[in-house]
Amino acid sequence: MKRRSFFYLSLKIVGAFFLVVVARAFGKFMFWSSEGSKIREAPKAILDKLSIGEPHHLVDAGVWLNKTPDSMTAFDDRCTHLGCKQKWNPELRIYQCPCHGSEFDINGFVLKGPATKPLNKLRIIESKNSFIEFVDQK
Repeated sequence: MKRRSFFYLSLKIVGAFFLVVVARAFGKFMFWSSEGSKIREAPKAILDKLSIGEPHHLVDAGVWLNKTPDSMTAFDDRCTHLGCKQKWNPELRIYQCPCHGSEFDINGFVLKGPATKPLNKLRIIESKNSFIEFVDQK
């Protein structure tokens, strides 16, 4: 094989590899959904530690829990824009996306974009053992 042929073959292989990597990344971006269907859980004892009106982040479950005098709500901790993890700002009393600046109120509604959908609300299910499960609502 001549040097020129080897060079062109190498260039084609590297180009094809690069094209596959870019196509895969683009496909994951285009078809990514913030509405996953995973089931998450946490110990029931965590409910006793919650303060009314102060959201609590369950990092391992990927959930924000908010206790009110009447009920309990759970939100997915990912922004509905591109899936960054939300942070709770206790001074402003809002969820903030550190990546692109979206803001959500304590009930998960959009206050400021680029996000256009509210935070994904999760159903809270008490299981038979000492755990509670958080399931995506559909």
